Amino acid sequence: MKSNIENELTEMEFTLVLIGCMIGIGILSLPNDVIKISKQDGWISAILGAVYPLYIVFLASYVSKSYPNEDILALSKKFFGKIFGNIFNLIFVLYFGLLTTEVASGVYNVLTIYIVPFLNKWTILMVMYCSIAYTAYQGTKTIGRLNEIIFFSTIIIFLIPLEAIKDGSILNIRPVFGSGIWNIVKGTKETIFAYAGIEIIFLIYPFLKNNTRLKACGLKSIAFCVAVYATFTIIDILYLGIDTSLLFIWPLVTITESIMVPVINSFRYIFMSLWALTMFKNICNEYFIFAHGLSEITKKVHRKIFVVLTFPFIVVISGLYGNVVKARKILSKIIPVCVGFNLFFITLIAIFVWINNKKKNSSV
Repeated sequence: MKSNIENELTEMEFTLVLIGCMIGIGILSLPNDVIKISKQDGWISAILGAVYPLYIVFLASYVSKSYPNEDILALSKKFFGKIFGNIFNLIFVLYFGLLTTEVASGVYNVLTIYIVPFLNKWTILMVMYCSIAYTAYQGTKTIGRLNEIIFFSTIIIFLIPLEAIKDGSILNIRPVFGSGIWNIVKGTKETIFAYAGIEIIFLIYPFLKNNTRLKACGLKSIAFCVAVYATFTIIDILYLGIDTSLLFIWPLVTITESIMVPVINSFRYIFMSLWALTMFKNICNEYFIFAHGLSEITKKVHRKIFVVLTFPFIVVISGLYGNVVKARKILSKIIPVCVGFNLFFITLIAIFVWINNKKKNSSV
């Protein structure tokens, strides 16, 4: 797959798409996910979880050097044959469909609780997905520009929780390593899932205008996401403490409610509005790549057709997760399996690329 000029992504757009995919619905609940296991050392687990996206980015950089114009779907068919290759490809692409519905489900749950309780979920999902589908329909460049516009217009969302630091207690984060090394490592598993979405790099690197900058873009996006996840977890522990934090479904929302600004009655609504825009960007990315991936597998049906055809299914599935507790129970069983498959699939592709390169070098 070779990108044309209309579909090329600049370094900035490419980096922000990666950030937009990694920062999802889990940003509100991640502190609790790691606190349950790593206690006051949860922020360390949030940092260590970056080992997963780092691994993905380094493999993507290696693969793209040998096949800069062919994404993982093309390479899968090249190495495993059309039948087995497409089976692997379909599982990989459906993963992005799952992420699309996961985030959308989380968004409507949060919105109905905090902002628009008077609207039913189907109204929220239909309105949201109409805009998302239209954006995904427009193509790669539109997705890149959307990520750039929304990122810079909502960047304050990553600064708002910092206001709570002054009211936090350093005692809540002590003793460092007090939870034990093993618990810190176990907690890392939860943060690995928070970085899910970075796998998109294997599908969009042919769109990067300067392919030699792929690793740099990947590392920048990871550095930003690590800083956000670790900082939010530290703020949560400092302000609420590990015991109080676990009493809330989304502790980060609770923290923003405590921020007092003159004239503004509740800072929560500003935070949630900006957060909703950030999630809109995330869903757009996942939905676009889902439709694009299906198109690459068939080679006969254009991405735009898949955007239209999958629309009703995506809406219905997003609404079937149910409430927050039910959705988490379902996803806690599915996401680990998907991440495990992605690791296997991506690693296998990288191994075949290495074998192929070795054969080429030995024949020279």
